[in-house]
Amino acid sequence: MTMSGDLFAMQEAITDHVKTLTTLPVEEDMWPDDEPIPMGTDGKIKPYIVLRFGPRRASYTGGSMRGPRLDEYWSSVDIVGVAGDGKKARRLCTGLVEELIGYKPDGVTPLSQRSDSGDPAMFTVSSNETRPTQYVASTRLRFSLNGVGNGYPKP
Repeated sequence: MTMSGDLFAMQEAITDHVKTLTTLPVEEDMWPDDEPIPMGTDGKIKPYIVLRFGPRRASYTGGSMRGPRLDEYWSSVDIVGVAGDGKKARRLCTGLVEELIGYKPDGVTPLSQRSDSGDPAMFTVSSNETRPTQYVASTRLRFSLNGVGNGYPKP
């Protein structure tokens, strides 16, 4: 018996959708170590987006009588805006979150922001000899898999 939802495919669908919403670079997990951070002529980093996906987690409700592979699960994606100043990072993160709330890849519930899935964050990564100062704004969105109403009805 297989799970109804392919988490990796859903993550890829979210990444592909984000890339249609912006012309800025979009990376998964972090900016690649082997690529230079994009810099503007003003010496500050150019804005970019990082998507950090969470693992599959068991839901508190939504157990299936046909076994745990058909139980309801949830996962998350952190929308991270990185820029050379705080206002740009916040604007980037907020704008993407506004566009993504309610987006529904096949097989999951619409993306939503819930208090139990993580609070928004804003922080600064100070410069050193190898990197410029980076302002980071982050918000976590959540989605359910194998649940009722997300494209894969439970038996």
